Amino acid sequence: LCRRRTSLGIGTAITVAAIATLTVGAKALAKRFAKSRAGYGALMLRGVEVGAAVLVMAFGVLLLTGTVASEHRGMF
Repeated sequence: LCRRRTSLGIGTAITVAAIATLTVGAKALAKRFAKSRAGYGALMLRGVEVGAAVLVMAFGVLLLTGTVASEHRGMF
């Protein structure tokens, strides 16, 4: 029981870290692009931030749904 929860926690940590890394990389890319096109800079950065927030929320909902479903079935 304890091992499975630890595995779930480690998997969640890895997933969140990967998403955060992608978000930071995308924001850096957007900043470089924004310097070349001044008018699109703020709009693009806002789009990247909103997109990253939606992605993080979607993964969080999927993880929560999986946890609730597995506990409902008595797997853990």
